[in-house]
Amino acid sequence: MYSLYDDKRNRRPAGLSTPVAANSVAVTSPATETSNQTFSLNQNLRSRDVETLNYSFGGETKDWGRRRLDFRVNFSPSEGTEHRFIPQRSTAGVGFRQDRSQSRDWAKLTQIGGPDIDDVKSSTVTSVDLPEVLSRDKIAGAQVNFSKPRATVLPVTLKTGARFREQTRQKDQTRRVCSYVGPNGVAGPVGTTNDDDLGRFFDPEYTHVAFEYPKGLQSLKLTEFQAARRDSPPQLFKEDFVTGIPEPMLPGPKRLRRSPPPSLPLNGRPSDGKSPAANAVSCV
Repeated sequence: MYSLYDDKRNRRPAGLSTPVAANSVAVTSPATETSNQTFSLNQNLRSRDVETLNYSFGGETKDWGRRRLDFRVNFSPSEGTEHRFIPQRSTAGVGFRQDRSQSRDWAKLTQIGGPDIDDVKSSTVTSVDLPEVLSRDKIAGAQVNFSKPRATVLPVTLKTGARFREQTRQKDQTRRVCSYVGPNGVAGPVGTTNDDDLGRFFDPEYTHVAFEYPKGLQSLKLTEFQAARRDSPPQLFKEDFVTGIPEPMLPGPKRLRRSPPPSLPLNGRPSDGKSPAANAVSCV
């Protein structure tokens, strides 16, 4: 028997960096006003599948007097993959009024300072997280049963048997972390000189917001963004081998073998004294 499980999920959670005392401008019972926070839209596109095969056979005795012996053996291997595409769009240096007067369960967010979070040129995508997981399961089992009626005053049948079950699981994972940059080779800068051209990835048709979150904030079209990572010039996506895993562990045809830059050994520490960003290479 063969079975295939496949699902996809696209989440769009927004969030603010945790405020400290220096970020708090005014704090009252119903509202808090902040400054110099970072607003993030952390989208998460997940695609996963599991393929399972199930082999089973068994039998039982016949014409063996009144005794009966039956057995069954089964083996079930499965393999599943999970791929995530998690770009984080950020706008730094913003201030918000978090109003809880309507409900204590959620707050109404109103931007009161900093770059406009709805402006394309105010955003950067400094993190594109690409975790991958390959899982394998093997389940083996067997059982045997024996029964024999006994000639007694009461009708009694003696039964005995044994059962064996074993499950092994293996999970391999890798994680690539990239940043999206423009022709100038760096993310941003925020403002009119921002050449990242993020506007081509925004989705004006997705208008859903939860509660009283800022309206008009555009999510990214993740399928187009994925295609850009595949088809754009390599210099637009830079990979950080310090944050990610330099050597993927996915075997066989799913392997994505990459070589870290010469200045960065496999222990993840730059040997030339440079920063991790300086050791970044293309992430395509």
